[in-house]
Amino acid sequence: MSASVLLEAPYFKSTRDFLKASHLSSQSYVLSIVSLPGHYAASASSPANTIDIFDKNTLQGVETLSGHDISTTSLHAIENIPGISGPSLMSSGKDGSVKIWDSRSKSHSIKMTNLGASRPLLCCDVSPDGLTIAAGTEMQGEDALILYWDPRQPATPLRTHSSTHSDDITVVSFAQTNSGLQHNTLLSASSDGLVSISNADEADEDEAVLQVGNWGCSISQAGWTYSSSVPQIWAASDMETFSTWSHENNVLVTGGEDAKINVWPTLSPSPSDDDAMDVDPKPRKRNLDTSDEQDGKRLRR
Repeated sequence: MSASVLLEAPYFKSTRDFLKASHLSSQSYVLSIVSLPGHYAASASSPANTIDIFDKNTLQGVETLSGHDISTTSLHAIENIPGISGPSLMSSGKDGSVKIWDSRSKSHSIKMTNLGASRPLLCCDVSPDGLTIAAGTEMQGEDALILYWDPRQPATPLRTHSSTHSDDITVVSFAQTNSGLQHNTLLSASSDGLVSISNADEADEDEAVLQVGNWGCSISQAGWTYSSSVPQIWAASDMETFSTWSHENNVLVTGGEDAKINVWPTLSPSPSDDDAMDVDPKPRKRNLDTSDEQDGKRLRR
């Protein structure tokens, strides 16, 4: 796995003229934004920990979900989950739970937990078929865990991977069905500086980890890109704001520490293939150099 430097594109433009703006129901920071059919969802920082829903046309707040008892850490718009018809909203929190929300009742319809062994969760994702949910935990003691649930049996994880990373797990992301990768291939990234690709269906963790790359710095965001014949990975180091690209409306939606939600006009085309990290398409067993792993951990601290 090789990394390329991400540079500002020559066609990049900046603007101060947003199309419309709104505010969270609380005076908290905006932590994340996702696009739902007809709405945006935005999570608020502590002490509110709520999730606000905004109308896409007017950007007016239409409802507020309770979020998590301790810090809402991630949001996802999901297309497919057993027992729920149509797109839904999924969130994770430091209360140790992953929730699937029912907008009609303003409450969660499914709640994944780890009874008796709860750990703060920093990220989550659902497999394309909706039958596996993964979440990454904070580092506790010597372990940072990737937990896997079947949403039809939400009380206890199906399996746990405990040695993929050695610090907070900040990203878990399933590959798309048509990516050319095997079923339930999971990307994970961490404050230890590692980007890993695993088979989420494999209970034996030594067999589950397929590929590992060491960026050498704490990773806060990462994901897949499919702009070429071979799936690629992008990653970002620690940042203080979040943005998401909305293809259907051709606008950029941003949120930050001022509690504001802004909608902006188109600024630039999609990223080029040169702005991503290549993924080695040949599966191999994990072969980490101990010093490399420790270097990533020291940079985090």
